[in-house]
Amino acid sequence: MIYDAAHAFGQTLDGQSIFNYGDASVLSMHATKVMNSVEGGAIFAKPKLLKDLKTARNFGITDEDQFGGVGANAKLSEVHAAFGLLNLEAISDCLAKRKKIGEIYHENIGSEVDKMISPLDQTNFCYFPICFSSHETRELVYENLRKHDIYARRYFSPLLCDDDTVLERLSNARDLVSRVLCIPIFPDLSEVDALRICRVINQSLKKIS
Repeated sequence: MIYDAAHAFGQTLDGQSIFNYGDASVLSMHATKVMNSVEGGAIFAKPKLLKDLKTARNFGITDEDQFGGVGANAKLSEVHAAFGLLNLEAISDCLAKRKKIGEIYHENIGSEVDKMISPLDQTNFCYFPICFSSHETRELVYENLRKHDIYARRYFSPLLCDDDTVLERLSNARDLVSRVLCIPIFPDLSEVDALRICRVINQSLKKIS
């Protein structure tokens, strides 16, 4: 069982790392992720599989300097590894700051907006998606945020499979993605700015009502 855990660094489930589940978890360390090395990624895996992966990433050469099968040059560069190690030193502080911003959003954005994650969740607050009652409401809030130089993202739109071949059985996904907006969340976002974002969202909704 291989998990796509691209955004999941720092996530826990039932008190343990989410990387403990399954045989392997593949993590992105792109610059937009909570834990990043500017570019690249990592794989967390069980010991036997991890040994095979280490061989595969290094041209198929084993730790004993023998040929162990087909491989690739898939190692993280020294520069990216250095960035990653520096960011690793700050990750606890980064996660704490993201959680604080998540708490501010959860407490200050109006109850008519569905905050899709909660500070009580075992989350790393990589994103803070909110869901509105309609596509039109989402678009109005999005445009009003931009007028205030606040750049939210319609992050999940369009769907990866959103083309002419998709069957209508995905109608629920289409509906949801048309109503979701990811608002800014990053460690250095100040409490003042986080509250300002909440105010703009709430004021936008009042205009509708």
